[in-house]
Amino acid sequence: MTGQESAHRDAGPADGEFLVESLRSEIAQLEQAVESHAVIDQAMGVLMAVGRCSSAEAWDALREASMRTNTKLRIVAELVLEWARTGNLPPALRTELERRLIAGTPEPPETTEQPPGSRHPAP
Repeated sequence: MTGQESAHRDAGPADGEFLVESLRSEIAQLEQAVESHAVIDQAMGVLMAVGRCSSAEAWDALREASMRTNTKLRIVAELVLEWARTGNLPPALRTELERRLIAGTPEPPETTEQPPGSRHPAP
């Protein structure tokens, strides 16, 4: 049994209101965390699709953009989702995300195919 469970079990009638309020606050915090997590996951999906990157790279891009623009991660994620809907993204955030995603994007493989009509082999 944890200390919190023991405290809940030992609470008397006078402590009941405090306990209920404490649990309500904890529930509200957990609900907010779940909502924030969903928004962040959706924003990572947008960056993965647009930036053709892994989930780890998308997470790093969001986290670094948050730190470099001094903007909460949840807000950065909301702005990325808004950008996916409207095409509008604050310039500072756009710069940070492009810097991170372009720097982390591998170069496309070189092709050995010859262009149509070419007589010389590709280098």
